[in-house]
Order: sequence, then structure tokens, then C-alpha cells
Amino acid sequence: MSSAILNSMARTRSHQTKLVLQALLDSPKQESYGLQVVRASGVGSGTAYAILRRLEDEGCLAGRWEEIDASEQGRPPRRYYQLTDEGHRIAQQATVRDRDALRLLAPGWAWLTSMIARRVARPASPRAH
Repeated sequence: MSSAILNSMARTRSHQTKLVLQALLDSPKQESYGLQVVRASGVGSGTAYAILRRLEDEGCLAGRWEEIDASEQGRPPRRYYQLTDEGHRIAQQATVRDRDALRLLAPGWAWLTSMIARRVARPASPRAH
């Protein structure tokens, strides 16, 4: 086991880190990009991205850049994060005592579900002739 993971296991986690970890545990998908984690956790973007970077450095997260043509997509590539097996165990351990409270405090993934529902329910706009 790497020293980064051993240090990660022994670390006392901040409230914000626990919110990010809980959001990753509750994610409806295996991978989530940074802004999704920000919205689901309710943690400010600067803080959340620093936490994601630290968790990745500790070996708790695997990260990858999306492979897209930014000019074609009209946006920069996203960085996707996924809990590693050890990261999943560490996240479970870090959040177990506060899980219910963390879920009450964070917006969670409901915003994603409601956004998808709105897009599906939205009727096609009539085209002007």
C-alpha cells in the first residue's frame, strides 16, 4: 500500500471533504466531472476542485480528461473522477458517522435528475416558417 494511501486513511477529513466524498459515493454514475461534484456536494468550486485534486494525489480518486475537440464542442474538456477501490473504502469510513447529516446538507444529485426530467418533458418548440 502506498504511503499516500496510508496517510489518506489516517487523515481526519474536513466537513467539506466529507461532503465531496458523500457526493461521489451517491453519484448515479461511476464517473462524475468536477462541476457535477461541485453541484451535488454544495461545496464552493475552488474548495471542491482542491479537494478533488488532493484526493486524486492520495490515490482515492482516478481522474481522466475527456477526449473532445473543444472548438467543436464549444467548451473545454472535462476532468472526470471516479473513486478507486481503496478510495471507496476510505470514503465509506470517513462519512459513516455523518452520512444522514451530509445528505441533508448537500444538494445531492436531485438537481441532475430534475434537469433531465425537465429536458425530457419539454415539448419540442414549434419552428417558425
